Amino acid sequence: MSRSWKSRVGVLALTAAMGIGLVGLASPAGAADANAAAKASCKGDGWKTQFRADGPGFKNQGDCVAYAARGGAFALQCHDSANPGYLDIQLTAAINTQANGVGFGSTNGTCNGAINRGTIVSANDQTSANAECQTLNSGVGRNAQSLGYSTTPSDWFLCTTAFPL
Repeated sequence: MSRSWKSRVGVLALTAAMGIGLVGLASPAGAADANAAAKASCKGDGWKTQFRADGPGFKNQGDCVAYAARGGAFALQCHDSANPGYLDIQLTAAINTQANGVGFGSTNGTCNGAINRGTIVSANDQTSANAECQTLNSGVGRNAQSLGYSTTPSDWFLCTTAFPL
């Protein structure tokens, strides 16, 4: 059975239209992911160092990556201690690296004033924190939450030779 030329043209036109529509949906070759760097900063323990622009941290790496993929903005978070006289602190580089934090002259949650570099580590317990601090030549660890820094993750420890506590 032979098809008429009109049906053949109709099928061809429909196929061409669908092809153009599908090409329009495809990403151009080599298109950059505008959020790739932000998502990469969440990998490994990076999610522990990131905070949403409105303050809270992330539950896990996937939570951080999903936030970055949606274009969420990261911000450094200033941590104020409930204990009078304790410096405001801020994590400024990857956790468990030497001099990755800052102690400010302020004690009111504003993170301003004189700056003192310090080391913040993540550990499951005091013994592990001490070992990590000593590996980084930064004394022994003191749990940040026990020092009144309630907005920090519960596994953060401040190494004592860098932060005057």
